[in-house]
Amino acid sequence: MISISSCPSRPDFTSWIDTISVGGSIEYSGGGIYRSKQNDIPIRVFSTLLRPEMVFDLLDSVDIDGVSPMPVDAILNPDPILGVTTITISVDTSSEESELDELALIAYSACLVKEMSLSLKKHQSHVSSDNDENSIR
Repeated sequence: MISISSCPSRPDFTSWIDTISVGGSIEYSGGGIYRSKQNDIPIRVFSTLLRPEMVFDLLDSVDIDGVSPMPVDAILNPDPILGVTTITISVDTSSEESELDELALIAYSACLVKEMSLSLKKHQSHVSSDNDENSIR
């Protein structure tokens, strides 16, 4: 879990979390991705620190050619209190589980890369600001 918020207006709530337990019909499939079913349609679920509009643009640009011949649905559920967006990926009832796993992995990987990129930019700007302050002294 990345313990910084990509949204500066949101506080860091990670210190509040003591344990996490997943219940219900959702099961962990590894790598931060969960599997379940909604109305007998298989779904994959993951969360990111990215804002929903960023996730929308990112998923819209992800290359999934050759992975699924069917349209892919991605439902974005922002939680402004926690500063996360939960993404639910589905295709339809005829899709293979492995196909859905690959689509979710592609989407989640794109989100993780964007999170890391933003984190590095933020870190570099802080380092640059610190260097500017030291050169003034």
